[in-house]
Amino acid sequence: MPHRKNRLTPQHAFLLVWMLIAVFSVCYLLDTRCEFLWVVIAQQGNDRFMDFFNHITYVTAYGAKNVYDTSVHACFPPLVYFMYMFFGKILPPDSTVMYSADETAPYALLLYVWYCVLIAGMIACLAGELLKGRFLLAVVGVILTSNIYIFSILERGNSTVIVAVLLLAALLLRNREEWYLREFALFCIAAAAGIKIYPAVFGIFYLYDRRWKEALRLLAYGLLGFFGPFVFFGGFDGLRQFVENQATIQRGGAGAGPACISAFLNYIGQFAGISVSTGTAVICTMLYFGVAVLAAFVADDLWKKTFMLSSIMILCPFWSGRYTRIYMMLPLLFFLAEPHEKTKLQYVYAVMFALLFCFCPVNISHISSIIKVGWPDFVSYSAIYIINILIIWEAVKKMIKMWEVHHERIGN
Repeated sequence: MPHRKNRLTPQHAFLLVWMLIAVFSVCYLLDTRCEFLWVVIAQQGNDRFMDFFNHITYVTAYGAKNVYDTSVHACFPPLVYFMYMFFGKILPPDSTVMYSADETAPYALLLYVWYCVLIAGMIACLAGELLKGRFLLAVVGVILTSNIYIFSILERGNSTVIVAVLLLAALLLRNREEWYLREFALFCIAAAAGIKIYPAVFGIFYLYDRRWKEALRLLAYGLLGFFGPFVFFGGFDGLRQFVENQATIQRGGAGAGPACISAFLNYIGQFAGISVSTGTAVICTMLYFGVAVLAAFVADDLWKKTFMLSSIMILCPFWSGRYTRIYMMLPLLFFLAEPHEKTKLQYVYAVMFALLFCFCPVNISHISSIIKVGWPDFVSYSAIYIINILIIWEAVKKMIKMWEVHHERIGN
């Protein structure tokens, strides 16, 4: 009999594993009547949507010039506060109540629904531009029904999703023939950095391609987008208070679990019975940053480069909420769009992405008590670290091979 060709691509494997987990999770929710849904909802839902409504309140209740004096959690760069100020202007007075979704007016909740639909539509449009119809409906459905999107982005209302959309647009436009589209890609990265700072790392793509003039313009746009809006949000006093708020938040850490490098070290320290110093966490974070940048330069596939840069935005801050995992939407889409050889490693990557973006509101209590973190988060972050290790290992092997070839040429 002729050998049957393996038709199961890594993309198919990703969708198959994701679907199996989703079906199991739905059956689990039906059986338990959502009794354990709290494992994927922050603070048992008592603070839902507040990364959206709180920032509207900071601007509307206290004024743009005082936004950074209102709360230590007013810690976003000022560019995004233009959006919150606009939303506050179109809502009736006192529509939002800090830390209380129950007391927030229906008008504000409808605005939030509109905002979420708009963001979801942008993701679908950009994904369609990249995937060209291949698995488009399934992939968009995966992203929008994943734990990350439902129980982190929608539940929190954090602006990280806007940053993810801007970066995805930039990656799609940066190599277009039209000069104005390439320039718009620079604006997208600058705007993303103006919202969350650390997306500036995506400027490395221009250094990698030796596009020095564009890199310089990106730097100029980024500095203008970051510092310029402070004119409307407190000036030098606002900048100083913003820095203080950021420092306070970062010193607070990301809590338990493997949410970032510093938190992961503390997490491992719990099991080893040791205390990890701040200095050690800083050194390890800086080392990871260097390794991730180097691996991004060495990697051949665009999705691997994007993954390593996205991982910096998730793992390097000392405060990193669960919602930052939405940045992994970028390498996921490029992974699914690129053709792959049907090697075992590609299927491993596919399975890890399925675990990362799974819909899995499941609580296995006896396991969670051992690992000391919610089971869904443990699975998702484990996938991030495993993909990280595999990409870095591939980069190391490639550098060793390059060194051997270089040494052989010198010897000859």
